[in-house]
Amino acid sequence: MALLSFSAPIQGRAAASLQRRFIVAAGIAGALVIVALAGGATALLERNAHQEGDIRVADAANRAEIVVRGELAARSRDARSLALSPELITAARLGTQRSAQLGLTDVGIPALEQRFSADRSLQVAPGTQQYLRNLLPELEAAEIFLTDANGFNAVITERTSDFVQSDEGWWQSAWRDGVTSADAAFDSSAHQTTVSISALVRDSATKLGVVKLGFTVSPLIRALATAGAGVRIDVIDSVDRVLLSSDSVNVGQKLHGTSTLSAEAGVVTPFITDSSAERASVQRTNAGRWRVVAHLATEAIDAPFRPVRIALIVGTLVVLAALVVMLMAMNRFLQRRITAPATELAEVAEAVAAGNFSIGVTQTLSDDEI
Repeated sequence: MALLSFSAPIQGRAAASLQRRFIVAAGIAGALVIVALAGGATALLERNAHQEGDIRVADAANRAEIVVRGELAARSRDARSLALSPELITAARLGTQRSAQLGLTDVGIPALEQRFSADRSLQVAPGTQQYLRNLLPELEAAEIFLTDANGFNAVITERTSDFVQSDEGWWQSAWRDGVTSADAAFDSSAHQTTVSISALVRDSATKLGVVKLGFTVSPLIRALATAGAGVRIDVIDSVDRVLLSSDSVNVGQKLHGTSTLSAEAGVVTPFITDSSAERASVQRTNAGRWRVVAHLATEAIDAPFRPVRIALIVGTLVVLAALVVMLMAMNRFLQRRITAPATELAEVAEAVAAGNFSIGVTQTLSDDEI
């Protein structure tokens, strides 16, 4: 009997200890499962967000390259059309004749620049000059000027910085190849870029001069903003200077960090700017001389998914709270149906062992072992 009296309290404590271990184990296991599921859902959400962001950036780069390529092709056609016009052919021929009459071909460039410093032009064919000025708004052009076969300005719509153009790379390229790729010049005072394309003026096989068409980029900037659809588009040159941008504030600035970008079209890579971490995609255009960079901040990519992530966190906390409530309810159930009856039986057994046969057991209708 002494042994029974000694073991009865131990049995009660053992039952309570077993119950606590069961509840704690069930709580930990349930919490781990819930957290694991929530973590997996979050990882999947982030992966989908990055995938959709990359698709968005790559599509924006592709659209922007198409816009730039189409605009440059249209401007190249304009330049070639001008070069074929009878007015410009006649004016270029008159310019060459005027240069010969004045004996300019044997004069050095510094002397020529000083001599024509006032007008920067031979001022031939006033009618052609007015014709070109009338074309400026129609072509959305900033300037048009025509040289003779020597590279001297024959007709200009605006005063140029030089009279002699034959020492310029664009003039030599047009004279050699017939038409040039686009060149861009940034005016820091006006804070805008002018893009120009040059074409050879000829009469049959005879080269007569070169016409240069410089156009404003405001329509192209608007088109880039539309093509970007919220993704920033920058068109940069070989030294990472921004020539065109969907955000005109960035024109003329350097776009740092482009050395880390993949040159493969359609590939999206991380891009660290001065202000944020971004995702970027690159397309080449203008015969490979320019790069179209579409980039978007990672924060902006994640923004549409932030409410879903918050809802997921809140849902996880709600489920964890529900688990706690369920475990508390289970604890009470086990206490009432198993632990408490087992403890009572142990105490009755201890009383009987001590010789108290008058003690009773609480009646229950439960149909179980206890």
